[in-house]
Amino acid sequence: MAFTADQFHAFLAKVKLPEAPFVSDALAADDAADFEPAASSQAVVVGSEVVGFADGVDASLRKGFVSSLLLAQLVAEARVGNKTDVAVHHAAMREVLVNLGWLIVDEKKQRVAEKGDDLDAHTAILAVATSALGGVALAILQTVIDQIRTASGKESWFKLFSRKSIAQQVANYQLSTISASDAGVQVSLMNFLVQADTDLLQIAFFRSQTFAASLDVHATAFSVDADTLRARADAIGAKVAAFQSSYIAALELPQAPGA
Repeated sequence: MAFTADQFHAFLAKVKLPEAPFVSDALAADDAADFEPAASSQAVVVGSEVVGFADGVDASLRKGFVSSLLLAQLVAEARVGNKTDVAVHHAAMREVLVNLGWLIVDEKKQRVAEKGDDLDAHTAILAVATSALGGVALAILQTVIDQIRTASGKESWFKLFSRKSIAQQVANYQLSTISASDAGVQVSLMNFLVQADTDLLQIAFFRSQTFAASLDVHATAFSVDADTLRARADAIGAKVAAFQSSYIAALELPQAPGA
């Protein structure tokens, strides 16, 4: 059962967030994410998370989802920091989202690769996503990952993602996909932990043939009532307003074939 409005507001009032960043640490204003209309797919970087929207999810919902996922990430950061226990980090995020009224539909966890050479994280991620996702969600995840893999590292969104997710030999990050259908709005949140025996640089999405690494994944699928999210979006946005400029950036997706 989803949390009532009273339970939601009580949770939001008492939830603890980390200290807000200084303004000087914020991204430039022209790097901030604008939310596309329902006719367009879109990806948004939220700190250590990449959120992919399929078409059919309108701009007001996209804003609400990004604020919700940012809140979940901030609470997890405040509670557990950048710990190497991906299960604890994922559980902290999941708990927040449930308190916002999201309903858990399915959960999965998997160690994709044991420590060893030649870890292809990109292939491993998609292998997990294939079993956890389907249809439109899987397609947009493929597009998002391809865009990340080809990043030059100069884009502000990639600098933000790297700074928030990669710390020496550990990459702790999230990928989410959000799609809408006649059955409602579906969200898949996947937490990934890559550990290696040397410093990481974009290893989250590249093949490594020179050192050992392992990839652990925790995934939860949610169903979200669109009207409930719209009603609560402003309150959630106000809670995370001090963090948005330094945590959120747009990731430009290539135009779809034939568009």
